[in-house]
Amino acid sequence: MLAAVFVTRLPGLLVYAFDRAQSRRPAFLPCRLGLTAPAAVSPTRAWLAALIAAQLSAVPFENVSLHSGTPISLSLPDLTDKIIHRGRGGFCFEVNYLFSELLKLMGYTVLLVPARVYAGDGFRGEPTHIVILVGGVADQPDHVCYLVDVGFGEPCIEPLLYDVLAGEQRSVEGMRSRIVEGESGEMVLEWCVDDSWKPRLSWTKSDAARQEALPFESIQAMCDTITAGSIFTEKLIVCMLTEHRKTTLAGSRLKVTSPRFGAESSQTVTQLTSLDEVRAVLDDKFGIRLSETQNLDMGASYAADPAVWSQL
Repeated sequence: MLAAVFVTRLPGLLVYAFDRAQSRRPAFLPCRLGLTAPAAVSPTRAWLAALIAAQLSAVPFENVSLHSGTPISLSLPDLTDKIIHRGRGGFCFEVNYLFSELLKLMGYTVLLVPARVYAGDGFRGEPTHIVILVGGVADQPDHVCYLVDVGFGEPCIEPLLYDVLAGEQRSVEGMRSRIVEGESGEMVLEWCVDDSWKPRLSWTKSDAARQEALPFESIQAMCDTITAGSIFTEKLIVCMLTEHRKTTLAGSRLKVTSPRFGAESSQTVTQLTSLDEVRAVLDDKFGIRLSETQNLDMGASYAADPAVWSQL
C-alpha cells in the first residue's frame, strides 16, 4: 500500500506519490496495473516482466476512439487522461508511447523504434507500428537490451532479449519468438506458428541504433497516417491478454482463447447482435465504461471483411 504524505503532478505526465521513506512511485501502478511498487524501485528484468504482464492484462489494445469520431492525440496529458484516469486503452502508438514514459520514470532507458507490420504477403511499405527497446536493466550487463511491445494485439507477455544470437525465446504463455536479420539487412521479429517461423515485424538497424529520441512530431505523424485510413479504421478491435487467456472483440465477434498456445488451446466464439450488446461487452470484459462508448458507430465494422482482425 502506498503511504502517501502528499501528491504532486509532473508537467503533463503522471501523478506521483511519495511515501514516508520519500520513495517516488508512479500512481499509474496501483490505479491501472494492480501493482504496488516496492519501497525501493530497481529497474530489474523481473520488474520489467511484471510491468508488461500487468499492462497487457489491465490496459486493452483497442481502437474505440477511431469508431467514435474522436481524434487521437499522443500528448502526455491527453494519454494520461484517457488511459489512466478514464480507464481506456489504445492502439500501438498510444499504449507503447505512454508505457515507454512509465519505464523511463522507473529508471530504465528506452528507445522508440518505428516498425513495419507483416501483412500476409510482405511487410507494409511504411512503418505503422512502434516498439520499445529497453536498456539500463539493473541486474543485467550494460550491453543487454530488451524488445518490449504492449501494443500489438498479441505481443509477447515478457521482454525479449534483443540479440539475434539468442535464437528461440519461449515466454511463459507459450509463445515462441526469435529476432533474426532479414535478407535486406533489417531486423525481423518472428514467431512460431504450427512449427513454422513466420515474420511479424521489421525495423531498420539504424533506427534501433539511434542515440537520440524519436521526435514527438514524428511519432504523432505516423499515428495520424494510421488514423487517416488503415486496418484500424475498417473494424473495431479490442484485445486483452493474460498468461492463459486472450479475450478479443473484432467487430461484433467476441472470442475467448484459453489456453492461448499448445495442443489444448481452445476458443469460444459469441456473435453479438446489437450495439447495446457490444457496448455491454466492452464494459464487462474490457473495462471500457458505457460513458466512453456513447458515440460508438459500428457501421464500418458490420460492413468489413470478416477476415479483418481474424488472426486475433
